Amino acid sequence: MSCYEAGRDAFWVHRALLARGIGNVVVDAASIEVNRRQRRAKTDRLDARKLVAMLGRWHDGERGVWHVIYVPSEADEDRRQSGSSRWRVSSSSRSGGMWISASSRPGRA
Repeated sequence: MSCYEAGRDAFWVHRALLARGIGNVVVDAASIEVNRRQRRAKTDRLDARKLVAMLGRWHDGERGVWHVIYVPSEADEDRRQSGSSRWRVSSSSRSGGMWISASSRPGRA
């Protein structure tokens, strides 16, 4: 069993894991509980530990531990992303950075 936070990688990772027989859930990052009293820097190591602990709780039947994202079919996802452009350039006012996202997944044209 595995899990990951929903993000700009879309859902191809989820489908690849399922195709290999690995159970997976995609979770809403905003639904992951955070201890507001601890003023620690956010790191991937802390995030991973938190996700593993929460995955264990979810696997044991605690369904309210986080919000699981509905994963659309490939056709539905392609339809939703087939807007005016297959490439999207976005700017973040917070970081001032730029990123480019392609809606195609590895191995697809």
